[in-house]
Amino acid sequence: MFYKLKLKNSILLGYLIPILCLIFMGVFFYARAVNKERLSQKVKRAQNTIISAINVTNGMSKMVRNLRGYVLFPEDKSYESNYEAGWKLYQSAAAELKNNLKDSQEQQEFKTIQNEVKRLDGISREAIRLLKQGNLQAAKNLTNQVRLLEVEKAQERILAKEREFLAAASKVEANETRLLLKAIALSTVLSVLGSLSIGLIVASKIAKMINQTVAAIAKSSVEIVATVEQQESTIGHQAAAVNQTTITMDELGASSKSTAQQAESAATGAMQALNLAGGGSETVNRTLEGMKVLREQAEAVAAQIQHLNEQTNQIANISDLVSELASQTNMLALNAAVEAVRAGENGRGFAVIAGEIRHLADRSKKSAEKINNLIVDIQSAIGATVTATSEGAHTAGEGMKLTKSTAQAFNDVVNAINNIAISTQQISLTAQQQALAVEQVVEAMKTLDRGAAQTAIGISQTKFTTHNLNEAARNLQELL
Repeated sequence: MFYKLKLKNSILLGYLIPILCLIFMGVFFYARAVNKERLSQKVKRAQNTIISAINVTNGMSKMVRNLRGYVLFPEDKSYESNYEAGWKLYQSAAAELKNNLKDSQEQQEFKTIQNEVKRLDGISREAIRLLKQGNLQAAKNLTNQVRLLEVEKAQERILAKEREFLAAASKVEANETRLLLKAIALSTVLSVLGSLSIGLIVASKIAKMINQTVAAIAKSSVEIVATVEQQESTIGHQAAAVNQTTITMDELGASSKSTAQQAESAATGAMQALNLAGGGSETVNRTLEGMKVLREQAEAVAAQIQHLNEQTNQIANISDLVSELASQTNMLALNAAVEAVRAGENGRGFAVIAGEIRHLADRSKKSAEKINNLIVDIQSAIGATVTATSEGAHTAGEGMKLTKSTAQAFNDVVNAINNIAISTQQISLTAQQQALAVEQVVEAMKTLDRGAAQTAIGISQTKFTTHNLNEAARNLQELL
């Protein structure tokens, strides 16, 4: 079951067993130490009780000695002061003894001592008073009554009980000490054996795991070296490709800048063409206005020619009338000439006049014929003029239509050029953005190139480190 645990849990368990042993021993030692401390307090109290009891006896003895010395040498007043010193020693020791006594029997013995000492102190002080009065014999008689037998018996009973307690405490302390030494030895042996056993198990488990890990590391190192070498070759090809791509992007950046400049020039030319087309449209509009005026003038000329044709027809009628009048005049002149011939000499003048009239009539007829011929020519010319005017008006109408079509075409051209100008501006802007993007791509490709170089260096370092790791795994395997 222990072998199935994880390494961390095995190590924790290996530390846990000695720790539990130490905790158990610590609790055990603490309990023993508390008991021993309590026993030590009791022993100390018993010792203090014995000391206090001895001091009580010493104080009483000092009091009795000085009282007897005062009786023997009444002239020496120092015995009285020494008696008082013994009394104070007794009082101090009695107070300590009273505080140290916890047993009821001992407290009863202490009360017996206090009563006896109080009685003896009264006798002693009465003897000292008699000595001061010079009654030496009475003082000696009282002094002979001062006996410490009862005090010493009570004290001895207290001391015997305390000594009995000290002997028992000494045995208990010796037993506690032997128990502690046995517990220390047992816990030490158990801790050492447990630690060694668990340490050996954990060490064997760690060695097994390290062997497996070292084998896995060695295998992985070989695979990593192969992979790193392959990646190193790939990174080399990628670095070359990135370098070539960077050169191509530089050329593309230069081409994009040239395209942007050409697009900007095209936009400028389109704007100029737009201005020229606008001027042509205005010229066509003015031409259209002129064609309208020409058509109106042609129509006016046609009306005038029509009126002239009517007047020419009236002239032709008058000319026909004149021709007919000349013919009639010629007939009258001919008749007048016939009549003049009949009149003879008297009618000669009239014949001359008739001849002149006939001559004038012939001339009028010829003039009328000429006029008719001219009128025919004029009418032919007027007809041709009317035809030409009609054709001119028609042509003017067609010209207006063509001019309108031309104006519409110019408007379409203006719109097309405007669209071309807008598109060219957009192309120029796009070309500029493309040039900027190409510059950014070039910078990114340069960064990628530097990154590829750094990656190649890192892969070389990884390859070197992997070789070192493989070597360390072999060394660790040899150590195990």
